[in-house]
Amino acid sequence: MAEKAGNGKASIESWLGGIAEPEGDHAVAGWAAVAAARDFEAQGYPDAARRCLEKAVEFWERAQAAGEAITQQGQPGAQLARAEVLRRLGRFEEASIACHRGLAGRPQDPIRSLLELELELIDARDTTAHRVGEALFLDID
Repeated sequence: MAEKAGNGKASIESWLGGIAEPEGDHAVAGWAAVAAARDFEAQGYPDAARRCLEKAVEFWERAQAAGEAITQQGQPGAQLARAEVLRRLGRFEEASIACHRGLAGRPQDPIRSLLELELELIDARDTTAHRVGEALFLDID
């Protein structure tokens, strides 16, 4: 199971989910799909995890169309969430676009640092889970 949010050891999507406080059914459903993906991945079901992440993207697209907030961190936070899930799915071009949209809002840390980490991971074609502490240079051993 993933670490709790607020911990440098927490995965990026776990940390985001812990501070998301989404508004609206589609946004909430997206976060539920991300949580289900984490659980499936932890139990060794990567195909089911992938399907859940795909559903999260779909729900968040519906949320955006309905004007629902995906996170309380505004557009940069929403773009970080999208970038993380899209990168995990190997949809690197879409993830990169989301990062650049998020950075265009000139977010403060930790969102800025996490978006920058996402760009590095996208360039490396990395689809694995990463921890928040990696972006914030925390001692997470």
